[in-house]
Amino acid sequence: MRYRLPVRHRSSVSIRTTETSWLCWPPRGKEGNTPEPCTYEEFPPYYEKPDPVDYNYDWAVSRATPLIRLKLEELLKFLDTNLTDAHRLIFESSGFRVTYRGEKCMSPYVQKKYIWMHISHRGWTPGITVTLDTDLNGREFKDEFSREITRNMETIDAYLAKRKRGNK
Repeated sequence: MRYRLPVRHRSSVSIRTTETSWLCWPPRGKEGNTPEPCTYEEFPPYYEKPDPVDYNYDWAVSRATPLIRLKLEELLKFLDTNLTDAHRLIFESSGFRVTYRGEKCMSPYVQKKYIWMHISHRGWTPGITVTLDTDLNGREFKDEFSREITRNMETIDAYLAKRKRGNK
């Protein structure tokens, strides 16, 4: 087995190093068997392991603090009713995100006291902040949300049309 170890740690470990500073087993002057190499089936890469939980609506809500949990439930219901059929709500280990025609559309960040909805295909935009006092069924919020989503959908449609023509 060979591992790289910084110089400051080598003296405290009873493992010898090679001329290229790789760690070797057994250490000089000691007997020992080299361990069997592990197999791919025994230790698959982390991205091929099955998910430890089912990432879904309930999981995303359970990860939020109790203070913002009801507002997150309300927001998820709002997104279900106000997004088009081309949008997909994807739940994952970091929370959830929204895609439009397979491209990133919205990345909500659930904080302790508010939810920041980053609505952008690429780059950074100020986004929409949903606080405990935000009325998701109010005219002001719906107008701002529909304006941002429409702008983002147009950007993604133009990007996909350009990509389809072969101009990346």
